Amino acid sequence: MPRFLSAFLVLLSGLWGQTALAQSAPADLFNFGKNAWCQAGAITTPPMSGVIERERKVLDQALPWFARAIQAAKAKPAGAQQLATELARMAEAGAFTKLDWSGSGSSPAHWQSNLLKNIAISVNVVDVQNGWQAGQREAVIAWGNTVYKSTHYSAWGRKQSDRWPDTMATAAAAYLIWGAVAPDAKAYDEGLKDFDKVARLLKAKSGTGSYYKGKLAKSLPKGWGARIEDKTLGDLVFAAHVAKRQGRDLFNQRFGKGVSLYEAVVGWQSTLFDNDGAAVKGLDLSFLTSQGGERSWAWTEYFVAHFPDDAATQTLREKSARIGAGGYVSQALGPATCLMR
Repeated sequence: MPRFLSAFLVLLSGLWGQTALAQSAPADLFNFGKNAWCQAGAITTPPMSGVIERERKVLDQALPWFARAIQAAKAKPAGAQQLATELARMAEAGAFTKLDWSGSGSSPAHWQSNLLKNIAISVNVVDVQNGWQAGQREAVIAWGNTVYKSTHYSAWGRKQSDRWPDTMATAAAAYLIWGAVAPDAKAYDEGLKDFDKVARLLKAKSGTGSYYKGKLAKSLPKGWGARIEDKTLGDLVFAAHVAKRQGRDLFNQRFGKGVSLYEAVVGWQSTLFDNDGAAVKGLDLSFLTSQGGERSWAWTEYFVAHFPDDAATQTLREKSARIGAGGYVSQALGPATCLMR
């Protein structure tokens, strides 16, 4: 073997060593063989903008568009071709790549992570349906890479250490799936690291807001304890689902002195529903509704799919089936019911 080629292979092995699984895109991250729930609807033109206004209204409208479009693309190959066309059009326009830090609510970095998750799911669905035309996938991956860079707080003048646990969990999910489908080993590794940071905070049965201490706890909006903890666990579940499809079990792994994600979710179930939910009375429970954006309980589909016969998850399965009986979407996580049942 020529010396330069040998040196190149050694370099590659060092760069990709920990995440060899991320080098090849998975065949299908979101198919359990029962996707008849997916509705073959029309894929409309998404609302888009190169510059988002202070309240992010255009991006807020685009996230549910992704959920509907992904569902339609999953239902039939023609839908995947339409989705590929719209993705390429947004990529060409550089949609949602310029945000306003001064806007109210969470940061552009946080919202870029939600966007990256939806782009990544879309790429996987179009891949599976073989819906790309020449040059489209490359353009969308380049767009996603730009969004990936914008998910970092450093891109907006803040430190990564400033992130709240729920934002780190959102990033973990976005990075793991983007790393899997792009593929991008660096993003995948970063997702594992963010997962680790949040998982070290997990408790077997946590009170609302228990992952927020000191200054963080004081800055939580009133009544958000249950909502933000559910959101944090939900993104970790989503990340673990993607990792499991790649051959790595993050559901049962313990990080630091904490408990496993499985134990934390089972404990959270009892926090919500034991004693008629006494532990969360007076708090925002809108995440238990079928349509709730980031607050949607769509993550339960990903969880129970990995524990279909577990007695400890029976309540989750029953609640999930009741909420999602007609199919529902989650703006932040992407569609759930039609892809998982």
